[in-house]
Amino acid sequence: MPFGPAFSPGHRPMVAALLYLTFAAQAQVTPDTTNQLPNPDFFGTSGTLAGDASGSAPAQWRAFGVGGSMVSSGIVPLAPDILFPGSPAVNAVSFTVDSFGSPGMSDAGFDTSPVRFSLLGNRPYVGSVYLRTFNQDDSDQSVTLSLPVFDQTGTFTGMSTNIVVTATNTWTEFSTGSFQGTDGFTAEFAIRLNQGGSFNSVLIAAPRVDAQPLENRVPNPGFQGSGGTAEGLVTGDVPDFWRAFGLDPDTISLEAVPLMADELYPGSPATNAMKITTSSLAGAGFDHETSKFSLEPADRNTWAGVWMRSDNMGNSSQDVNVAVPVFDDSMFLGRQPGSFSVTVTGDWNYFGGPSFSEVPGTFANIAFRLVESGMEDSILIALPRINGLKDEVFENGFE
Repeated sequence: MPFGPAFSPGHRPMVAALLYLTFAAQAQVTPDTTNQLPNPDFFGTSGTLAGDASGSAPAQWRAFGVGGSMVSSGIVPLAPDILFPGSPAVNAVSFTVDSFGSPGMSDAGFDTSPVRFSLLGNRPYVGSVYLRTFNQDDSDQSVTLSLPVFDQTGTFTGMSTNIVVTATNTWTEFSTGSFQGTDGFTAEFAIRLNQGGSFNSVLIAAPRVDAQPLENRVPNPGFQGSGGTAEGLVTGDVPDFWRAFGLDPDTISLEAVPLMADELYPGSPATNAMKITTSSLAGAGFDHETSKFSLEPADRNTWAGVWMRSDNMGNSSQDVNVAVPVFDDSMFLGRQPGSFSVTVTGDWNYFGGPSFSEVPGTFANIAFRLVESGMEDSILIALPRINGLKDEVFENGFE
């Protein structure tokens, strides 16, 4: 189902540009970051399992085993102070290669392939990650860390840092090695195990690649206020800069639900969730199409993420389509890169989409539509975000 405007789009992107200065301060419910990697805290379980892979992968990450390789992965919560004194509570990923397959014919790894981060020319890039052996006998584990680089077409350039490190029974931070960025190229973070003894398993935590700051492009992610736009059969207050629409006979109902600190995850801020209840898939939705953001700078990767849970009776699961429709200065262009469809349960979970880049002069928003189940169709969403490079004009020595 396309995610174009529900009504004739009379909203010019200039409006969104003028509004941005107004809602910029409100948008920072979740802090900006210099870490280019998606979901470094390994939230959620909706990541990609490719080839012969089992278990679960965190949102926007991938575990894969191909050509005869067999792998498994899972989420392991870590208490505060585990990684280092003062470290926060985070998730680690357990990654195990159960079979390496035939040499030269197979491959296995854990990476950010769904989300590649943008590179800027003449800037150094270096990654880091905490590792600990997860072998049953606590033996050391050899690991290769890499940052493969891709050109503007998404083709692997052959360039990649490849650093071999040894994970012991003590959490240790390791570096990927550094390289110089090429303007318009992208990269991803990848981890592969090297075959050793009887076991080949590692714990992975807190990966990062620091560079130009990323900011949340979604206006008012805390769903404050009631000055948004209601079109059609809408009940409840629409938060500032957002839009709800219900095309007769389809209806949508909204309710802001306060969340306490730590309710989404350890360290999460106090915020509002938005309860969305609709009567069908086709004619009702919730978005900020009236306050679209510019996809500038062009040819830079962007990606979406959001916390969601079902609010159906008995916490029955709910299918949801999350779209990132792209517009020019006046109309929907028929493109929805970065979109994803998921099934949410009665527990809070983090979901994210793939990265994408666009051409100059384009705009986007994030949109939610529930898939009709024939019974209830109700969800809660919280802290929606679209990560994009922050404008550094007049910062860092006028570079």
